[in-house]
Amino acid sequence: MENQIPLDPEQLYTEAMVHFRAARWEQALTLCIKLREISGDYPELSALIDDIRLKQELERVQSPSASPPPKKPRGRRLFAWTGGALALALILGGALAILLSIDTSVALETPVRQALIGTLPTPAPTVTPTPVPAGALHVSLADGETLTHDVGNLYIILDASGSMLARLNGERKINIAHQALDDLVWNLPDTTNVALRTYGRQRSDDCSDVELVQPLAPLDREALIAQINSIVPVNESRTPIDLSLRQAPIDLVDPQAETLIVLLSDGEENCDGDPAAVAAQLHTDYPNMRISVIGFATDEPLREQLAAIATNGGGEFFTADDAAQLLDALQQAITPTYHVVDADGAEIYTAELGDTREAPAGRYSIVIDSNPPLVANDVEINSNELTIIEVREDNGSLDANIRVETITP
Repeated sequence: MENQIPLDPEQLYTEAMVHFRAARWEQALTLCIKLREISGDYPELSALIDDIRLKQELERVQSPSASPPPKKPRGRRLFAWTGGALALALILGGALAILLSIDTSVALETPVRQALIGTLPTPAPTVTPTPVPAGALHVSLADGETLTHDVGNLYIILDASGSMLARLNGERKINIAHQALDDLVWNLPDTTNVALRTYGRQRSDDCSDVELVQPLAPLDREALIAQINSIVPVNESRTPIDLSLRQAPIDLVDPQAETLIVLLSDGEENCDGDPAAVAAQLHTDYPNMRISVIGFATDEPLREQLAAIATNGGGEFFTADDAAQLLDALQQAITPTYHVVDADGAEIYTAELGDTREAPAGRYSIVIDSNPPLVANDVEINSNELTIIEVREDNGSLDANIRVETITP
């Protein structure tokens, strides 16, 4: 490698995943092996190393692109195809025959606003085409592409209840949250408007202890980071998630505007509220408002309660058990999603860029979240075919290269 390998385990892990997502297998393998030698804090490394070596072997036999890197547990992940079995079949029995390969170029209808600084993390390039009885769709950024995605309004709710004073791997959870949010802020597009709310940092055992720390305003990185780092929990303070969510329409200048609420919490509502019901009502009253939730170092019963908030709020649920996973979860939370809409205007499903889902055969519009949304019309999905849409930015507009792969099982 041209760059010297950093010796800090978190830096090693982060750089390894960057190479992995960009399909630079040799660099990713070198970093993963080095990380395994110096740290035992990453039990998934052995599986990841095996996966990288498998991808190298697949490329050697000229197979389709390898599967995307395994994501940390997120609570809601519907994609469960047999990519590993296919890969083994490719190695033992020879590559599958690709009968049809069609390339077309479709311009998406709405231009992307240029961001001056900062890009979102690049999702995995391409998944392995898998034989399925119905059609399937994969939407991702093209290899090596990043997207200057305008997330519009970002409304952060940071848990500062007493439990955030607990230590995780020797460091207070609130300090880990500070660092992850600081890193996130540095990578936001300049055009982002941000608000910051918290609860539990002023009084013990008080369910009214909620506070708007930063009103919605254009991004000022240094000022926002200073506000984030000023949030320190009070011992035995409460977790009024319900009340905090109810403040969102009041805090936002225009609650009907495209807004992503990100709630980072390590605990459940303990002020007799029902945040899942509040999330459902907010998403109904303000359809452009989505609520994503990150459960930080939580157990399974609590994850289910937090996941219900995200599900009802039209967002995503993520889990994180350490500092690296928390940063990854925050980055994933603001990664653009895409929606598959049928000819009648009904939404079939929503997924993140980089995901693959099965879909009934037919013609669809693919709507990629942006401000405003970006649309590719008349995308055809056929049975026993994988339709792959690779997105790239070109002079301020978004283009999609579509190819169809028919696979014989």
